[in-house]
Amino acid sequence: MLTIIGHIIEWMIKYACLGVTIALGGMVITMFLLSQRERVMEIIKTQLLTAKFEQLCEVSDTLNRPYRSKRPFGLGGRAMWLTRLFWQGVMLEGGLMVLWILVIAMQ
Repeated sequence: MLTIIGHIIEWMIKYACLGVTIALGGMVITMFLLSQRERVMEIIKTQLLTAKFEQLCEVSDTLNRPYRSKRPFGLGGRAMWLTRLFWQGVMLEGGLMVLWILVIAMQ
């Protein structure tokens, strides 16, 4: 019975790791697109995609205001709000891996 519960927990941790990894990949792609706005706008030809990308850039600029006010002349990137979420995801991934190792060691 205990091994069945251990396997269930192990699979839950594996799927959580997979979900976090996919989310981190999406964040990296979004950070890259936001950092290369001008090039992306030149490449996108469809009106619908252009409008949605402009909305994404506006939301990113709105979320970036607190970071820009703290460092007006410093290292103010374009997606600083996403960087914090990215590092939280990396820490979550590390914690899940440690938990996974503990579950495997207990079996």
